[in-house]
Amino acid sequence: KRIRVARACDTCRRRKVKCDGKQPCIHCTVYSYECTYNKARNTGGGSGGPAAKKQKKDESAATQNVKVEIEDKQPEAPNISEQLIQTIFPQLDVKNENFNTDLFLQVLEKHRKNGVIDLNSILKEYQSIENPHIHKSIAPIEIKIILPPREIALKLIYRTWNDACVLFRFYHRPSFINDFNSLYETNPSEYSNHQNKVLPLIYSVIAVGALFSKGDNAIDNQYLQDEGYKYFIASRKLIDITNSTDIQSIQTIFMLTLFLQCSARLSTCYSYIGIALRSALRQGLHRKLQNFSNPIESEIKKRLFWTIYKLEIYVNSMLGLPNSIGESDIDVEFPQDLDDVNIDEFRILPQQEGKLSSCGMNNSHTKLILILNHIVKSLYKTSNPVFVIPIDTIKNLENELKVWLYELPSQLKPTSDVPKEYLKANKLLHLDYLHVQIMLYRPFIHYVKIAKETGSTSSSYQLEKGWKCIEISKQIVYLAQEMINKKLLNGSYWFSIYTIFFAVACLVYYFLEVDKSNEEINQTIELGKQILSVLKQRSVSAQRIYNLLNSMFENYDR
Repeated sequence: KRIRVARACDTCRRRKVKCDGKQPCIHCTVYSYECTYNKARNTGGGSGGPAAKKQKKDESAATQNVKVEIEDKQPEAPNISEQLIQTIFPQLDVKNENFNTDLFLQVLEKHRKNGVIDLNSILKEYQSIENPHIHKSIAPIEIKIILPPREIALKLIYRTWNDACVLFRFYHRPSFINDFNSLYETNPSEYSNHQNKVLPLIYSVIAVGALFSKGDNAIDNQYLQDEGYKYFIASRKLIDITNSTDIQSIQTIFMLTLFLQCSARLSTCYSYIGIALRSALRQGLHRKLQNFSNPIESEIKKRLFWTIYKLEIYVNSMLGLPNSIGESDIDVEFPQDLDDVNIDEFRILPQQEGKLSSCGMNNSHTKLILILNHIVKSLYKTSNPVFVIPIDTIKNLENELKVWLYELPSQLKPTSDVPKEYLKANKLLHLDYLHVQIMLYRPFIHYVKIAKETGSTSSSYQLEKGWKCIEISKQIVYLAQEMINKKLLNGSYWFSIYTIFFAVACLVYYFLEVDKSNEEINQTIELGKQILSVLKQRSVSAQRIYNLLNSMFENYDR
């Protein structure tokens, strides 16, 4: 059961939201707020005087049935405490002269963890210490499950799958839906061990679905943000994030990371995805071991590992931080290009000829992110400072991209004729392909400025790559606009947000430092500004990036 903390942080008090009293509290962690406890508690003053205050306090204690607040140095504490204990623990006989109130409160305080206490454990421990007059038969205390109505939950789950996880396939849909239905068909007090493991995963998927359901209505967006946060907290409190020893917990941590990417800074996501990857390594998911699992479990493990690994590569490439494991230490193969309906507990059926599965899309995206890893390692994370990048290094990386593009399934190639069922995956993959290219050519963008300052008309491979960076930046903006018009781009999808950020930043650099008279660049920057203005309404992350670019836009406007 939840308890009320004695003091909320300054931010939670100002925003009038629940606070867990930690430093930092979980609300400030999720939204990257500064968590302080500087404002003094209001312990006096106000209307009504001491007598009125005592009367209100007694009335509050009498009606409160699930929350308890333990305050220090109050003369009336024993009586109020007994009232609260009797209300929350009707099994106890607090009026009995042998009942030790102080000892019981000490046991209660000991069990306060992250704002949640296990009432059964408190009763058992107190009974073993004091052996008070407690009924020998203690009825199990039902923990309220906050699952939404089944239809709403399914809608949010499919929103997660169809928007947030188009290129992140780490689950088996039929198994997930079976587990989901079992939660609604079983009394929470009778949940099995497996169901208790699945519950936080369901919460985390619903939380992400709420964020990706945001539209253009500010009131609805705030409601969805609050709903998502509620399920994020419920999921987070049901797992031990430091000791995740099962597949469902690792999947949950990954989904919590996807939630945080919409609301928190990348540094917070880095911590969560690092925990998920190290938990996967502890389970040996990166190794190709003799397989005794059923086909479903075997494929889920492979899907989960590669999904976590590529997300860590992306986050680390943005932050300039090292990876937890190198590619040379990984020998597990990619998941099979199969639809979920072709996999059951006993066998694997062949994929329909000519049909690309969601795992096939996921594999293509994973291979692209591995090339991004090679680019970052070769250009950004070298052991010695690189002042001139060898042309052979660039050619080798370009060849990797050419081979990837050549081997890409026809449904995912960046063309105008794309089947409708593959359109979103195609465009998102194309956007990431452009992002990888801009990471490859961005170190050369200043050669464009140098060429203008020196008046040089001779071409070099560095100048050629610098111009490619500008051209790819324009392509990113045009593609983003096309995706918005076709309702394929969600402001909560952080890969797209950061890609557009890099593209607009490169164009603003060119405009301010190279050519302020270029009308095409001028119009493209304005279009990029409009795109970010639209997307910022749908995620905290997009809002933060838009604010970051405001200073550039101010210089640009001048």
